[in-house]
Amino acid sequence: MTALVALLASMIVGSADFLFGLAARRSGPLSVPLVAQICGLLVLGVSLVVVDAPDVRSGDLAWGAISGVATSVGYVLFLAAMSIGKISVVAPVTAATGAAFTALYGLGFDEAPGLLSGAGIVVAIAAIALVCSEGNAEATTPPKAVWFALLSGGFVGLLFVSLAFTSTEAGMWPLVASRAVTLPLLVAINLGIARGIRFNRSDFAGTAAAGMMEMLASILILWALRRGPVAIAGVFGSLYPASTVFLAWVFIGERLRSIQKAGVCLALAAAVLAAV
Repeated sequence: MTALVALLASMIVGSADFLFGLAARRSGPLSVPLVAQICGLLVLGVSLVVVDAPDVRSGDLAWGAISGVATSVGYVLFLAAMSIGKISVVAPVTAATGAAFTALYGLGFDEAPGLLSGAGIVVAIAAIALVCSEGNAEATTPPKAVWFALLSGGFVGLLFVSLAFTSTEAGMWPLVASRAVTLPLLVAINLGIARGIRFNRSDFAGTAAAGMMEMLASILILWALRRGPVAIAGVFGSLYPASTVFLAWVFIGERLRSIQKAGVCLALAAAVLAAV
């Protein structure tokens, strides 16, 4: 169940990332995550009413705050990379880095997965690598975008690990602590770097939808990280490039190579292995 929930979260966030990437090209990588985070508060508010939280401890809120820092910096780097590079390359590089970070932590410090689950992790990382294969495309991705994507992936890994330290009894309150950090931090980044919040109003609908989708995915991945091995939840939560690359291929004509299609198929096979 952990793998399936994490995979569902990754498909949702991958679709959201596609919308984020389109908006970032017009409105820039700084204002888009801020607007998205604000819109995601609606979903977070509903989750607080629905999910019980009998025992919220300061440690849960502290780890939530750390995840908020990771979210803010990671998303700004991620959108900066997508604003200057190919979406179908940036997303997989970020995902592969985040998956490797989480897998290394999980295998070293967390509960060891079973044989089939371990095989699923290996296959999932291979799937990410295949989806990441760009080949000799006409429009190549600048090295700067790749470096931004690698750094973003490191923060994604930190996000997964920090949320894994929160307790089930805290409900969704760690995500409240996360947003309490991300929103002022993103405002400060916008004011400090861009000298203001510059957002194209034509991007609002897509960004708002993506923000609510991203929050829903955060709730799902939080559930998966708490109830299953961190390595499985983190790796399968990093399979979001499958939907990002697919949408980029369908809607904006970014070429999807045969090896990338094979990567998507491997991702599905990995989910089956880890769920057995």
